[in-house]
Amino acid sequence: MWYASLEMWVNRLFIVSLLLLSAGGSLFVLQGGMFNGIIFGFKRFFHRMSKVGEYTREFDPQSDLVEPFHFSATVPLLFSGGILFLLTLVVSFIL
Repeated sequence: MWYASLEMWVNRLFIVSLLLLSAGGSLFVLQGGMFNGIIFGFKRFFHRMSKVGEYTREFDPQSDLVEPFHFSATVPLLFSGGILFLLTLVVSFIL
């Protein structure tokens, strides 16, 4: 009886660890600048399609540049998700 309960908790913790790793990995990819080209293209397109964007570009030619993202939660999410993942993996092999 206690075995099924423990197995249920291990399964739930494993799913939580995967969610943490996914969130941390997504933030890591965004922070790395993978989507900067796409964001730059959209900004440039919308600035060219509007009069305000044309005036802005006249006075500030670097207004289309993309500011890099920085998230302070990236490393803690990856670390806690990784530790929890390894812990549940070891416990599942023991059971």
